[in-house]
Amino acid sequence: MVELANVPLGHNLSPLRVIGFIAELIISCILIVMTVVVGYKLWNRKGYHINLRITVFNMYISFPIGSIARILWIIHIFSAETFLSPWMVEQSIRLLTLSVSAFWVMQLPAIFERICATVFYKTYSNWKCKETLVIVFLCWALVINICYDVIPVPTEAGYAIIIIANIVIVPLYTVLFRINFNRYKNKSKNLTERYQIFQNVESLYPLAWTVAIEMVHNLATLGGVLVFALVVVPSGNNTYQEVMNSVSNLVREIILLVYCLPFLIYSKERRKTRFINKVAAQTQNANTLYDKQFQNLW
Repeated sequence: MVELANVPLGHNLSPLRVIGFIAELIISCILIVMTVVVGYKLWNRKGYHINLRITVFNMYISFPIGSIARILWIIHIFSAETFLSPWMVEQSIRLLTLSVSAFWVMQLPAIFERICATVFYKTYSNWKCKETLVIVFLCWALVINICYDVIPVPTEAGYAIIIIANIVIVPLYTVLFRINFNRYKNKSKNLTERYQIFQNVESLYPLAWTVAIEMVHNLATLGGVLVFALVVVPSGNNTYQEVMNSVSNLVREIILLVYCLPFLIYSKERRKTRFINKVAAQTQNANTLYDKQFQNLW
């Protein structure tokens, strides 16, 4: 991972670097506001199960943490390294690392919660949030350990878990969607079960978009690492490093802004109408095929 705080300090900042920092400050402030709005909308969406609200809300908690740490770091740079103490500088770097690591890890509680909602759909409406809170706690323990080395674990092992989890999440979401969609199409007579199945499908739409955006973030991070290792470091050019730092941070923060959109602009009624129309169309196609086959038999 490219070190987010790897920037030239002191009074002699180039105009290019100053422009990059100002853009970062603006985007960071917007990101803080957007995450607060997303959290408010999520928590007040009573149609979602409490476990779903907890896990999705948890996906966004690290964004303000990283933004505030980055803002403090930029102010420290503008003040010629006088704003923060050495200890606070170290903590701001750790909080930036924590924010990036949490962005990768916090999809895990959400996918665990959706698996439980799919497997135990007949009784899930009565579930409490104990199991979900345990998973959230374990994921935060992993993230904090990555950033602060509370329990000595090889760094490679922690990032290997993150990489494997991201690879597995995409097919898992696909399978969950197909299972729930087929169940809803079969028209269960139990209204409680049918509502839970519909909620399962409904919630997977914005979650799937967050996964897609996360994959874009991962590709951008990988691309940044390759450019840094193959171009910036061998060149020894400070200008290249300044441009790379600005671009890497700005791209990451813009991606995080986009990450807020699925749950910010998601319309339950619009998605409900499209979903019901899709089910009805598939049912109509199945009936037409059945009638055609029946006529061929005669």
